[in-house]
Amino acid sequence: MTEPPIHQSRLIFLAMDNASSPDFQRLKERFEAFDLCADKRTAAAFGYMLAKQEANQTEPWDEPMSVYEEVCTLIEGYSEGVADLESSVDKVFGAVYQWLSKAPGIDEPTIKELFSSCLPPSHG
Repeated sequence: MTEPPIHQSRLIFLAMDNASSPDFQRLKERFEAFDLCADKRTAAAFGYMLAKQEANQTEPWDEPMSVYEEVCTLIEGYSEGVADLESSVDKVFGAVYQWLSKAPGIDEPTIKELFSSCLPPSHG
């Protein structure tokens, strides 16, 4: 059984929804070696095959991002106009807060006190 072709409108909507996301930029960097393919269709086919292969694996293909990488990605997103300053700063402080809250030996009340003026109020 052959797969149906991707219609141009699906590709355009996919591009509009994802082209400016930091995740998309990371994927582009990850698939840099696909530039060696003879044409775009071949690169896309190999990308699809790789994604199917990785989806069947039991372990994730990437290690979780370190707090440093996450902050760098957020700053990069701000500098590229993906997010505004306020939400970028909130996300940076949130990432650092999450990182510290998982660190052994640091008590949660102290972290909450230190970050009380740095994070937007939680509505959870």
